[in-house]
Amino acid sequence: MEPPVRADLWSVLIRDADGRRLLADASALPDPARPTPVEVARLRAEHVPELVGAALECAAARRRGRDRFEQVDELLMDRTGSEQASGTQVARAKVERFVAGGVEEVADLCCGIGGDLREFARAGLRAEGVDLDPVRVVMAGHNAPGARVVHADVLDRQADGRAFHLDPARRDGAGRRLWRLADLVPGPEWMGRFVTSGDPGAVKLGPGLDPDELPWRHGVEIEWLGDAVGLRQAVLWCGALAGDAPRSACRADLGLRFAGVPCLATPTEDARPRGYLFEPDAALERAGLAGARLVDALELAPGLGLFTADAPLDDPWFARFAVREVLPFRDKTVRDWLLAHDAGVVEVKTRGRTADALALQRGWRGRGDTPFTVFVLRCGGRKVSALVTERVVGQASRP
Repeated sequence: MEPPVRADLWSVLIRDADGRRLLADASALPDPARPTPVEVARLRAEHVPELVGAALECAAARRRGRDRFEQVDELLMDRTGSEQASGTQVARAKVERFVAGGVEEVADLCCGIGGDLREFARAGLRAEGVDLDPVRVVMAGHNAPGARVVHADVLDRQADGRAFHLDPARRDGAGRRLWRLADLVPGPEWMGRFVTSGDPGAVKLGPGLDPDELPWRHGVEIEWLGDAVGLRQAVLWCGALAGDAPRSACRADLGLRFAGVPCLATPTEDARPRGYLFEPDAALERAGLAGARLVDALELAPGLGLFTADAPLDDPWFARFAVREVLPFRDKTVRDWLLAHDAGVVEVKTRGRTADALALQRGWRGRGDTPFTVFVLRCGGRKVSALVTERVVGQASRP
């Protein structure tokens, strides 16, 4: 049985005038992800149902991908391919590292819809994309002009001296996310051919990667990449592209990189917050480098991932909050304090599922003009405290 969406249907959407018109009509709908029966019937009156389905899927994927892809309305994509692909900023941050390493030719294996391949080609590298899915080959060929795209099984590929970019599938056939390294397709044995070859390259992995799962310990670097939204992916850098430090973090949208050795910050003896709290960027925290970066602050409690100091230390890797009050975590106590201090929008942050942040935000929001951020934390033993703060907005603060 043929799959419900075939590669030739997707080709029609970009190569045939009627297909392009259909895609434009689907993109013009108020919500192509949830078209009304009347809208679907109108499209099907002029086009075969399978082609209409592909057009709606592409239009919906473009709509969802606007915060991740530049010129998204030029891309050919479906929902799964879009979610698995590197966004423009993250892909560009990786490609910059290839270019800085002197790479001129790269093989992008399991290239998907071509999110990374597109940036390789844009940077002027001789890029070849390979994928087993014929639909992905059509998409990547359209999305990455200037790159060569091949329909082939990557299991037949070996390290050949070229730089490589591997993107094993992190979802199963039902679309569920895969978290363990052993579950990725292709798996660790195939990846190991390249990782241990000595060739320069990168393996794209999920941001929830457990570094202890990696069988490769020497000559590699793990980098966590994020943007303004949050963590996007982890990358295993290999060969000459691996740095001297074992871990690094990257904020692709800000052009920030920090590398180092994971370390634990010195906790305060009494877990008492000072005048300011510092919340690390997700990529920096996941890399275990927050303590190595903010050396002039103390961790509020061991393993909590929040830091405190007497001065508003200026570092773009951390959001800063001025501590206004430390209260016992009792709903009425906190609500009364906020009401007495002109509270308006209240943001609640917590760690370790200490409290229901969304419910507290709704209950504590006031009618005043002052925005507050309340940290509900277990700072020592079983005691839970509410740290009422105001976000410090400055040159280095994250939005």
